[in-house]
Formats: sequence, C-alpha cells, structure tokens
Amino acid sequence: MKKLIVSWDTYTWVHSIAGLVSRSPKDYEVIIVTKDDTSPMHWTKQLCKKAVYTQRMDDIFWIGKALNIKKMSNMLVDPLDFDENKLIAEFQMKLVFNGIREVYIQDNALLEIIFMSIKKKMNIEVAVFDRFTDPAMTITLTKEELKAKRELLTLMVALPCYMIDYDNEEHLHRI
Repeated sequence: MKKLIVSWDTYTWVHSIAGLVSRSPKDYEVIIVTKDDTSPMHWTKQLCKKAVYTQRMDDIFWIGKALNIKKMSNMLVDPLDFDENKLIAEFQMKLVFNGIREVYIQDNALLEIIFMSIKKKMNIEVAVFDRFTDPAMTITLTKEELKAKRELLTLMVALPCYMIDYDNEEHLHRI
C-alpha cells in the first residue's frame, strides 16, 4: 500500500517518523509543503534564502537516498501567501492518481483541516506526527533502527536548530 508523508517543513518528518519509514521505504512518498527558506541554518551567519533552500534540498536528497525513498518533492508553497482550496485539490489529485490510502501529516492546523476535508470525500487513513499529546500509536525502534536514524543527523546540514539525539520511540495520532 502506498503511503504519503506530508511535512510542512523540511526536517520534521525525519525527526518524527524516519524510523517507521525505514521499515518499508519503498511504500512511502514524501512531500514538503513549504519552500522552507526563511528560518536560518544553525551555526551559520545569516545566508540568503536561495542558499538556505539549496542546502535543505541537498540535505533531503541525501536523506532520501539514505532511507531509500523513491519519491520526494517540495510544493514550494509560500507559507504567508497560498490558496487553501488549491492545496486541497492538489493533494486530492495526488491521492487519487497515485492510489494512496494512508497519509501521515505534520501536526499543523492547516494540514489537518485539508486532510480532514479530503478524508470526508475519500477512503483514506490519516495520522499526525510531531504532536505532543498522548499518542494513539507508539512505534518502538530497534537498536539498529535508532542507530540509522541518528546517522541521518549528519546529513542535516541546514537544520534551523541543533538536534543532539533521538529516543527509541516515534508517536502517531490517528485522526
């Protein structure tokens, strides 16, 4: 079954569910919604937006290769100027044409509204990652999976804030 990960920004999905994805990477496609070029890179002086975006896209390319994900894309949405109805239509077409039945979204009010709207029209399962409440589902990573996820940190050059480590659990909330 094909599964779609929708992350508002570049790295949150990696921090939140890369261990789960690593179990069957060929089942997943990743879409990053925003261009994500406005938050600065940690440990660097202020770089131009183009440099930040370019580095983040390079990071995601290497993370995708490391996880063996076949399809990753960025919608390049301006987070301050977008059409919600257009986003709903784009996601709906993606789901229909690619036969996706399971969607994992970042904890983001807009994404939740969009996918709840789509869920009313289509038979899809939706789960939220990066939500800090009691989880509906906990994935416990093996030592090998945790080690592999930690190694992904070395590929995240343009992180907006320093990340030291991960714990051995990932959490999802079905909606």
